[in-house]
Amino acid sequence: MNTVQKKLQQVEKEVMDLETKIKVNEDEMAKPSVYGDPYKLAEVNEAYEKQKQQLEQKNTEWENLAEEVDRLEGEIGE
Repeated sequence: MNTVQKKLQQVEKEVMDLETKIKVNEDEMAKPSVYGDPYKLAEVNEAYEKQKQQLEQKNTEWENLAEEVDRLEGEIGE
């Protein structure tokens, strides 16, 4: 189970990192210098969309790992 817990912690960190990057891109897209420049806006938006997709995948991975940890803890407790 220790390996699963370590992987869960790693994925949690990746989720937090992606959430931070998404927030930075949201702030960036709100700047007049970015939303006023269609090319810059497209560039930031593309990174933003990729990060949102990665976050969705990592959240799913986290949920699966959390379920696995719960299952393993249940087996140990029996």
